[in-house]
Amino acid sequence: MTDWQNVLNDDPIPWLLEPDPENPSVCYFALRELLARPEGAPEVQAARAAIMTTGPVPAILDAQYPDGYWVKPGGGYSPKYRGTVWQIIFLAELGADPSDERVRRGCEYLLSQWLHTLLERQPAVRSAVPGLRRRCSRASGSGMAGAGRHRRGGIPLPQVGHLRAMLCL
Repeated sequence: MTDWQNVLNDDPIPWLLEPDPENPSVCYFALRELLARPEGAPEVQAARAAIMTTGPVPAILDAQYPDGYWVKPGGGYSPKYRGTVWQIIFLAELGADPSDERVRRGCEYLLSQWLHTLLERQPAVRSAVPGLRRRCSRASGSGMAGAGRHRRGGIPLPQVGHLRAMLCL
């Protein structure tokens, strides 16, 4: 029994491992985080597959536009809790499969928006990397999430939570 289990009246693990079509992420994270099962274990793979077919993740992915954004094209922060940045954070927190093409498309769209914003605001970067601007020229938008408050040397930076979500996916 682990230390945290010593303070409980009963073992919650069996309950956390019960199939829950409304929130299959609970089972996945119980297996990975509490029981330290490897990603390749059959029960972990089954739990991750359930995340992609039931609960909130399929609903989030169904609302994605073909270009990879949610609600409206651009930087992705607004509208709050519905924009692209938020959907990527939710997907990461819910344990969405990073190999899913729709998840990858959303991450790539968001990264292209951040890069577009960086190139628009930093002429030195544009001129130092020929061809980079051309590859990002399709990106549109008014800015990067969190750019207003998070700057170093004038370069806008995404917020830590946004980066964490991208790294999880």
